[in-house]
Amino acid sequence: MSTSIEKSMLYSSFNARALNPVEVASTFIPPPEFLKLTNGAHTLVVGPRGSGKTTLLKMLQQAAIESWEHELAHPLRTSINFTGVFIPTDVTFTSQLEAAVDGLDGGDAIVRAAYTLHTLRAVMAAIEYRCGRVRLPVRHLVRRVEVSDESERELVASISHSLQRSPRTLSFSSFRAELASWLTDIFEFAQKQKLLSTKEQQDSLASSGFLRLDIVRTAKVAIDAFEVASGLYGEKWAFLCDELELAPKII
Repeated sequence: MSTSIEKSMLYSSFNARALNPVEVASTFIPPPEFLKLTNGAHTLVVGPRGSGKTTLLKMLQQAAIESWEHELAHPLRTSINFTGVFIPTDVTFTSQLEAAVDGLDGGDAIVRAAYTLHTLRAVMAAIEYRCGRVRLPVRHLVRRVEVSDESERELVASISHSLQRSPRTLSFSSFRAELASWLTDIFEFAQKQKLLSTKEQQDSLASSGFLRLDIVRTAKVAIDAFEVASGLYGEKWAFLCDELELAPKII
């Protein structure tokens, strides 16, 4: 990591996990460390629980930047040159996932596939917002794109094809629901694996295409599809990984 932020950041003692970006922005007063996060460099944010790490990351989402009212807000709205993808990590999700694969051959592959879909949901949320499909009370629209219904269908179809899955309808909202369903399928797959012999487990893993998912490659497919749909190429996207220390060890 090229930058390390290791301050108490006591300006924010509440837990921002339950707040949406607009709610976070409504009370946000930036500490000096926040500017370090806007330069697009790889950065590690370190601090005790409740010190404001989640707040800093959530403020890098487009909805937060669009709704923030502060003397620094306008210059930052025009200078931030990346799309922030907030990726939460939940200790319950991690413990359930690790319990589901405990003792299984190929458990790491199942964990990676689940976390890949979890990450893809976050990427799709950022894409959906940039395309104007999410309605939040923001006042300063920046970096929005116009995407036709046909382009939306083509975008969703392209990503679905890479996952070897078929959503019921080719829309952002349907695809978001399907991702949640497919994530549940992975948990069910892990439970069924425990009923099989070792040889049967190996055969089942080998025939399950979605278990070969890769986080970075899958995210790139989604972003490439967005570029085709929007006509905007070569943009930067930032993964805002919250509480990454709580993610499964393989991640």
